[in-house]
Amino acid sequence: MMSPMPRRRSKNGPLRGLRRFTRQAAAVTVLAACLLLAAAFAAIAVQGNAVARDASGLRTDIAKLEGDVARKQVVVAERQTDGYVVEKARDLGFVRPSEALIVVQRETERMIGQTVSAQPGRIAKWWALFVR
Repeated sequence: MMSPMPRRRSKNGPLRGLRRFTRQAAAVTVLAACLLLAAAFAAIAVQGNAVARDASGLRTDIAKLEGDVARKQVVVAERQTDGYVVEKARDLGFVRPSEALIVVQRETERMIGQTVSAQPGRIAKWWALFVR
């Protein structure tokens, strides 16, 4: 009879499962690392867009403020002129030495008010125009 043949063991034998597990674990680890890097890059891109929007908003604010400063500089330059100072002084009642101050009497204002009130009203004018 023949003697049974000895069973050949593969070289990988008991280590075969361990190697397979190691390869799978390495693949999962690489995949997780790639996903982590992708998430980090996405977060950086989102932050970059937010910073760009903020910078754009600040640039428009700066432009508005510079326009306000320019308008206010024009007003300041206008108010530093002699004509403006003289006009404001006259508004406050100051008079130059060569000028005279004229005061309007209140009686004249009353007379003008009485003259205006003596004239017929709008309704009376319409009544006279269409009814008579």
